[in-house]
Amino acid sequence: MNGLAQVIGCLLMYGIGKNKALTLAPWRVLFIVCGAMTAASGVAFYFLMPNGPNDAWFLNNREKEVLSMRMAKDREGGDKTSFSLRQLREALLDIKTWFVFAFGVLVTMQSPVLTVRNLPKYFMSCSADLHPSSPHLSLTPSATTDTKPCSTPPPRAPCRSSSSGSVS
Repeated sequence: MNGLAQVIGCLLMYGIGKNKALTLAPWRVLFIVCGAMTAASGVAFYFLMPNGPNDAWFLNNREKEVLSMRMAKDREGGDKTSFSLRQLREALLDIKTWFVFAFGVLVTMQSPVLTVRNLPKYFMSCSADLHPSSPHLSLTPSATTDTKPCSTPPPRAPCRSSSSGSVS
């Protein structure tokens, strides 16, 4: 399902990005459209999803019975509302839990952070140039080139190069 959502999202982004008749910025239209689709699917999900096997309008009587027995057999963690230290310890010692955690972090993290060659640039930036009261801090290009260049500027850092005079 996630792959289908990505394909539809890409087509939606392409269509909105190529539309020149929009009065709003394309990224704003995309947020509005995706937000409206998410809200509509949430409302539809609330009304269409059954509360349990007995309320499932899409199952026949035999399927409801089998599902009820299967759910009764597998109740070990289904409706449990209390906290269990034993289960927490089991989860923390399971390597699969850590792989799922790492996958979730890596999927949701922005890609420039994951680029290994850019990591030193994030940690070894010019501290003087990043201070708001620094005379070297400039968010706009300047014609003057008398500022101190950074030795290893981070991506899109507000440091100015001494050779070009533009924001790097």
